[in-house]
Amino acid sequence: MGKLILLNNMDKNALDWLFSTAPQALAALVGLFFTGITFFNSVLEKKKEKDETSEDFYDEMKRDIHVKMKSLFWLAGVAIILDLVLIVLNPIEEGKKFSFGGTFDLYMLCGAIVFLLNLIAMTYAFVVVVRIMRPSYFKDTVKMLSEKVQSGTVKAMDFFEEFRNFESALKSLPLNYLDLPVNKGGRYQQQPTIKEIISRLDLFQVVNQHDIDRMLQLNHLRNLIAHNSDIKNVEKAALDDVKMYTKTIEEIKVKMDSYRKESQ
Repeated sequence: MGKLILLNNMDKNALDWLFSTAPQALAALVGLFFTGITFFNSVLEKKKEKDETSEDFYDEMKRDIHVKMKSLFWLAGVAIILDLVLIVLNPIEEGKKFSFGGTFDLYMLCGAIVFLLNLIAMTYAFVVVVRIMRPSYFKDTVKMLSEKVQSGTVKAMDFFEEFRNFESALKSLPLNYLDLPVNKGGRYQQQPTIKEIISRLDLFQVVNQHDIDRMLQLNHLRNLIAHNSDIKNVEKAALDDVKMYTKTIEEIKVKMDSYRKESQ
C-alpha cells in the first residue's frame, strides 16, 4: 500500500512561524470585528431612543450579537491557546513526516487539527459579521419574534387601538412618583418609555410583579403589531387584559391627583 503523506519536509522553524502568525492574525481579526460590533451596538441604542416601539427588537438584536460574539471569543481563545501550546511543545525536526501509511506523528496530527480550528474561527467571524450587517436583520428579528404570537379571535388593530388608551393613561401618571431620573431643574432628561413607566409601577404598591410582567408582554405584543402587518388576530385575553390595566392605571391616577391636592 502506498503512503498518504500529509506533511513532508516541515521543519521546526516553519511550524513555529505558522503557529505564531495564526494567533496574531486571529486576534487582530477578532479585535477588528469587536470594534465594529461595539460601534454597531451604539447605533442600535440611538435608533432605540428614537422609536420606543422598536426597543424590544433592538434589544433582541443586541442579545443575538452578544451570543454570537461570545461564541467567537471562546472559539478564537481556544485556538490561540492551542497555537501557543504547539509552539512550546514543538518537537519536529527537518524531514519529519506524518502519513497514514508510514511514520505517524501525533504532534503533526494535532497541528493539523489546530490549524483547521483557526480557519473555522476566522470563517465563523466573517459569517457573524455578514449576518449582522445584512439589511434584513431588523425585519428578520421581528419575524422571528412574531412567530411566537398566538392567533385568536380579536383583530390585531382593535388591540392596538385599545393599547393607545392604556399608553395615554400611563403617560398621564405623575412621573415624580415613579422615581425616574430628573435634571436639577426638576425636568426629566427625556420622556420615559412605556417599558420604563411600567417597570416602576410597583412603587404605587397597587400593581404586583405578575401584573407588571403581563403589561410588558402586552407592550411587546403592541410593538410586534406595529412592525409586522402579518399579525391579523390576537387572543381575546390580550384585549381584556389591556382594558383591565387601563382602568387600573386610571384609578391610580385619580388617587395620585387626590393625594397631591390634599398635600397642597
